Amino acid sequence: MIISASRRTDIPAFYLDWFINRLKAGEFMYRNPMFPQNVSTMKVTPETVDCIVFWTKNGERVINRLNEINSLGYEKIMFQYTITGYDGNIEKNVPNIEDRIFTFKRLSQKLGQEAMTWRYDPIMYGRNNNGKIFDEAFHIKYFEYICRKIAGHTQRCVFSFLDLYSRSQANMRHLAIQAPNDEEIDSLVSKMSVIANEYGIELMTCSEPMNLSKFGIAKSCCIDSKQIGNYIGYELLNLKDKGQRKECGCIESVDVGMYNCCLHDCVYCYATYVGNLARETASKHDKNSPLLLGNLQDGDVIKERIIRNLRK
Repeated sequence: MIISASRRTDIPAFYLDWFINRLKAGEFMYRNPMFPQNVSTMKVTPETVDCIVFWTKNGERVINRLNEINSLGYEKIMFQYTITGYDGNIEKNVPNIEDRIFTFKRLSQKLGQEAMTWRYDPIMYGRNNNGKIFDEAFHIKYFEYICRKIAGHTQRCVFSFLDLYSRSQANMRHLAIQAPNDEEIDSLVSKMSVIANEYGIELMTCSEPMNLSKFGIAKSCCIDSKQIGNYIGYELLNLKDKGQRKECGCIESVDVGMYNCCLHDCVYCYATYVGNLARETASKHDKNSPLLLGNLQDGDVIKERIIRNLRK
């Protein structure tokens, strides 16, 4: 099995103590978002976990805990690490770009460049409420800068374009921001492809329906069976994760995060509906609980989740 930690919230930045405590306990629990009294429990051991995939914009805390995680028997760790050029009006509580680059490189030095996927997403055009413009020139400037800084510390960059979900629209109602149109996409990615190739970074899309192969850009995914298999040293079954979008090519994983508790307060986030709600929800966190948010209650119905073996 693959543990995804997490598409729904930044566990390395905000909930790492809890995550490591759950590895020590050998069990994760999580509520059904539609039927909260239904609680799933999942047993984990080093023998059943093929890989841990961390998703983060701030992996600094993980650096000093890698040895601890490894000592528990979990040695295969990969990162989906987001670095963009947006400022604090867009990514409000995210470390600055230099700090993120520095941490990315340190993690790469410890885990190997094949463990580090750089995410440059979401790509959006427009302007923030201070008048800063996000256009092709902006993205080329920061994309080239980040490529130059992390070259040799990653083999691939995954990017995607802004999806205007109803939840993120509410958070962005005060901003003049939109996804680029088809003509703008072609112009931008043709230049991104040249830059990425110059720095030896493979460029690929995530959950995008368009075909950009004419620019040398492949359709790919975040939790990639081939990439993970190469990293851990054996092949995995390429079983599509049925819980993801149609365009998503990720293989099956178990996400141990929860919605509405990430404190980065990024205006485009689909997993956090309103910033104040995230802070309120996060206040229910107990690092010693089997649940990420809150504790077990009388009347909870606990059922063990059977984990599929992904090894070929």
